[in-house]
Formats: sequence, structure tokens, C-alpha cells
Amino acid sequence: MPPALCCNEFTVTQLDPCLSRYATPLAEDGAPLPAGTLRICHPLILNTMDPLRPILVEPGEEEHANWKLAQARERLAELEQRGDWKEAIFAHTPCHRLAALEKYAQDLGDERYWQLVAFVWVEDGSPTAARSQRWLRVLESPRPGRAVMMTDGERSKLGRQSADVRVLRGFHYEGGECGLSWTLCRDVATRFARQGEKRGTQMVAEGHIDRDSIIALLHRVEEAEVIANPEDVRIGAISARRLDRCSRKPPAVGGLAPATNDAQAVGSPRHAAHRRSAARVLQPSRATNGTSLEPGGT
Repeated sequence: MPPALCCNEFTVTQLDPCLSRYATPLAEDGAPLPAGTLRICHPLILNTMDPLRPILVEPGEEEHANWKLAQARERLAELEQRGDWKEAIFAHTPCHRLAALEKYAQDLGDERYWQLVAFVWVEDGSPTAARSQRWLRVLESPRPGRAVMMTDGERSKLGRQSADVRVLRGFHYEGGECGLSWTLCRDVATRFARQGEKRGTQMVAEGHIDRDSIIALLHRVEEAEVIANPEDVRIGAISARRLDRCSRKPPAVGGLAPATNDAQAVGSPRHAAHRRSAARVLQPSRATNGTSLEPGGT
């Protein structure tokens, strides 16, 4: 049974040092938390209310947090002992599953490796720039059998595409066209672009890629997602719609229209800038704990 959650002014339970290393007194937006409250981003401590967010430990809850860590460690050891690598990976919090996949890669056969790459990718959503380099190393591993990332239906869908495939990507920040996750469907790209409404910008990049350069085509959440090295995508145009930050008007009929200031032609200075930006995105980054909730989009 877990220890009771109580606060005793005479007895203070110290937080496990391993938890302390992942603790901060600041909220995700950088604002200070209430006095004594800590936000803990430990790889094994899942927030049961919202798995995508770290847990908060208030004064008096340290013993309970220590107990949760001990339970998580025990479960992970059992999974590793019996070689249940998928469950071992998913015993980690979402933003640490890529690291777990890298850790267990040497214990996986090629087929199982690529199956788990697909599972972890889908759960990751779409990587931030901070993890794009790491993801690209995983996705472009020389291990044979990468097609196993896709189901039979997905491989068939990819095989039916033309040699030159049109792809789209919705985003809402400068340089967002330089990502690994694209889609075949304009409606999907537009949906992800509209997630930036509060930021005042919606953009959709349209480009082309050789079918043989596509890493994988995943259609598990009806997004017709194309995974590709951004350096292999030839950007043709960027459609943009900038919003009044105070406006609550719905998007104009017809979706996003090309904006003169944002049009990007192949061979233009903006297209050259895309190539440079893509190279920057794929450079190693010191940031390791960023995460994104937008698969197939930003």
C-alpha cells in the first residue's frame, strides 16, 4: 500500500536524491510554483491524470513520491528481466521513450527494433527541434528491415504513390517547415496549422519528395503521415494566414490561401533559407526534455 499523504511539521521526509535531480520549483511556463511545491520530470514517474505532464509534489507528499519511484523501478526491472522491451519503453514517460528505445536497441532484433521505432514515434507525436537530430539517427539507422515500421496496408499505400510525392506540413512558427513529419492530406496539415491560432499565425508548407526518399508512411490515426528527412523535401510554397490575436472569427472558407509575403518558390532565396534552416534543425541540441503534442504537424 502507498504511504498516506500527510504533512507533519515535526517529521520531514526527504525526497529521494534521484527525484531531486529532476525537480524544479518552476511551472512549465517558468512561473514559480507555490512555496514548497516541486515539478518533477523523472523518466519513470507518470502523471496518472495527464501522462504528458510531469507530476507536482506538494509539501508532505515526498514519501508518496519516493514510494512511486520505488514501485516504478521494481516494475521496470521485472520487464527488463523478462525481455519485454515494448512495455519497458512504455514504462517511461512520453518524452523519455526515445531515450529508452536507444538504450534497449542493442537488445532488439532488427524486425522488433523497427516495429518499436514506429510505436515510439506515434506516441512521441512529432519531435521538437531539440530531438530531431536524435530521431533522424534512429530513423536512418543502417539496420535492415525499416519497411517493418509500416503495416501491410501502409506499405501498399506508399507503393501506390507516384514517383514524385506531394507532401504538406502545418505549423505556426518561423522555420516550422523544417520538420520530419509531413502529410499527404491538406486538411490534416491545415488542422495542425490552426493549432497556432493563439499565436496569431497559421502556415502550411507544400513540397515534393521522391517516393524512394520517404522513410515511412503511417496512417494509424487517419493522418496519412509521411516521415521524411526535411533535406529531402523540395519546398514549393508556404501558404499563410495571420490572425488578429484578439479575433475569434473562424477561418475563411477555403482554408489557407497563399500570402504574397510568405510564398516560397523552389530556387528562391526563401527556398535556400529553408535548406539552411533544415540543416540547423538537424544539428545536435543541448535541449533534451522538450516534447510536442502534434503528430503529423508542428
